[in-house]
Amino acid sequence: MNNGKYKYYTIQLRKKAENTWCEEESPIIEIPESQREDWGTFSWDTFGHTAEPWHGQGNDYRPKYNKSHDETHEVWCAVGYRGWWSLKYAEKALKRLETANVLGKFDTLDGYRNLCRKVRYEFRIVKIKVSKKTKVIT
Repeated sequence: MNNGKYKYYTIQLRKKAENTWCEEESPIIEIPESQREDWGTFSWDTFGHTAEPWHGQGNDYRPKYNKSHDETHEVWCAVGYRGWWSLKYAEKALKRLETANVLGKFDTLDGYRNLCRKVRYEFRIVKIKVSKKTKVIT
């Protein structure tokens, strides 16, 4: 992480609907607003592959959107979190996440890839302002 003041955009999520555990045919029921969890940032391992997809095989495996990926990496190097300096890349990632969400890409599966629970999330973009200063102790 680098010292300095930064402004970046990131995506937060929270669960908004799910069905009964291990009952594939049960309907997806919306969670009432009062019972939803707090907003949180997403795991880059789970949702990041959709927000910033890669493609290709072997030595040709690379980011699908180079400029957006480079910006995400710069933010991560500067502040230690994933995000984008510009709102346009965050909006594009949000659109990809919302599309995948509707298609059920984030449903819960077991180790054999059997469906355990259908889950739907809601996403939002937030602007983060952070100031970093490193003080050497020893």
